[in-house]
Amino acid sequence: MKRAQVKPSPIRHRDGFRLHFSFQGKQHRRFFIKDEDIAYALQSKVNSLITYVKYGFKTVPQDVSVADFVFNTAVNQPYQQDTPKPKSGMKLLTLLSEYAGTMSLQAKSETTIKTEEVHIRHMERFLQATKNKRITVRELNVKFFLKYKQYRYDKGVRTDTVNKELTTFQLMMQYAVDNAYVKENIVKRVKKDPSQVPDFRFRTNSEILEALKTGKHTKREEKEIKRYRYLTPEEIKRLASIAEGTPTHLVILVFACTGMRRGELRKLQWKDIDFTRNLIWISSQKQSRKRKEVKRRVEMTEKLAEKLKEHYETSHKSKWVFSRKGKQLTNDQLYYPFQKLIQGTEFEGVGFHVFRHSLASNLAAEGIDQRIIDSILGHQTEEMRERYRHLYPQKQQQAISKLSYM
Repeated sequence: MKRAQVKPSPIRHRDGFRLHFSFQGKQHRRFFIKDEDIAYALQSKVNSLITYVKYGFKTVPQDVSVADFVFNTAVNQPYQQDTPKPKSGMKLLTLLSEYAGTMSLQAKSETTIKTEEVHIRHMERFLQATKNKRITVRELNVKFFLKYKQYRYDKGVRTDTVNKELTTFQLMMQYAVDNAYVKENIVKRVKKDPSQVPDFRFRTNSEILEALKTGKHTKREEKEIKRYRYLTPEEIKRLASIAEGTPTHLVILVFACTGMRRGELRKLQWKDIDFTRNLIWISSQKQSRKRKEVKRRVEMTEKLAEKLKEHYETSHKSKWVFSRKGKQLTNDQLYYPFQKLIQGTEFEGVGFHVFRHSLASNLAAEGIDQRIIDSILGHQTEEMRERYRHLYPQKQQQAISKLSYM
């Protein structure tokens, strides 16, 4: 038997890590892990396991490959060739905890993992509030999840949020099916409710206030309508002036001029910026249905390029464009300074996503081709385009009026 060539560290792969080992002249790689500490801990287990296999301290079961045995043992998952034994008495609380422990091993963004963890905590609170902590996975039915939906609605939660929570539980139950804990993914039979707000158009703050004057909307509907505010160019200038002289000023300019999502800005590296051609390459998983990372190109304005060059002179030692002590900014480090700046101003309550809404809406109002807006923002769905398409007619009418046929 050839000596196993074990490397001490996991392989860096995009913005995460992959476990690996070399055995009998063949390379084996598996799993995509976002968290660096988890990746190094699991790689250490892989290194130990392959050493035990080499010296005969562990025996690989029949009909199971070395790769399946080592990788799946390291992450406490059943071998692919094995038929998992049903856990008929598994409690839902146990499944919630087990599924949460596997999320970092899946190809999910950090934001998605945190969101699903929040959904799991809401389910745990529901079980406690309804005194259902002992319910088993096999006792779950459609009625149970309908009760959960009503519980969340009673808390004032938006329909879209409840639907996202159901998606998380559907993924969790599919995990349970794959591991033979249950035979059916019951959440697939739970109907998701349509949004209760019929008008999803982006509007200015004055238009929103005018729409709410009717008094016909519930509090939940009012909150939903306010989410679709966009800022006019003049408002963006006023907001940027509030942040003048602070690190948040450049953050606002980048958001406003590129329409980046928050996660995309956090992942932005200096290698993604081409100062020669004034281009920014934005990495995203949102544009890929398979959650593979893709890049889109956005042109920089001269002023934005100038500001970024100035920032580069003091920040180029870190690979991240926006960092703290050389490390990538966390969501909180990005979010809270911005919220502190706008507190007590006309912009209080808006988030970073308002700049994305604003870029799409302002470009549409200027009559920019739909395909160009799609390429800048990475939009793929007709539902998203409908939110700002109503801004086109005025410009179209102005253009047609210039054709003096009569």
